[in-house]
Amino acid sequence: VLLLLVAGIYWPGLRGPFLFDDFGTIVDNKAIHVTSLAWDVLWRAATSFDPGGVLGARPLSMAGFALNHVFGGLDPWGYKLVGLIVHLANVVLVLLLTRRILGLLGTFTPTAALRVSFVVAFVWAVHPLQVSSVLYVVQRMETLAATFMLATLLCYLQARVRQMEGRRAWPWLAACLPLALLGVLSKESGVLVA
Repeated sequence: VLLLLVAGIYWPGLRGPFLFDDFGTIVDNKAIHVTSLAWDVLWRAATSFDPGGVLGARPLSMAGFALNHVFGGLDPWGYKLVGLIVHLANVVLVLLLTRRILGLLGTFTPTAALRVSFVVAFVWAVHPLQVSSVLYVVQRMETLAATFMLATLLCYLQARVRQMEGRRAWPWLAACLPLALLGVLSKESGVLVA
């Protein structure tokens, strides 16, 4: 229900055009105008962010834009749809993280924790500040980084709970590193999870 509500709110915006930095990063960037899934072509697209360099390449996001081009050319609708899907994944992660934290507090019943988490996730999802993150295509870099940061936090929280219970936690801690790295490879702000 939550995902349908959020998708319904953003759906009309999918018809919008490219905006601002979308042009330099996507429309005018010939390196991501790929038509095949060949490794060398995708690698060139993944490292085409300007300013690039080792720390600023944002390869995961740029590869995502290249894949969008493979399947839909320069039609902004497909790029915006993927942005909405990433946002919906983040809504689920916010709900799960909130529910887990509220459950650990011990002041909420499981049903109450779920209801409060639903409200928190919904308010977060439809807050006006999210509109530019979801419908401004190049901001997928930020929302994708947020996906991996939220997943890292969930894994870390699970590991800490297991440690406190005297159970094996290292697999959950080990999962944090690749998730955090994927966040950084989406956008440098992913380092904030550290």
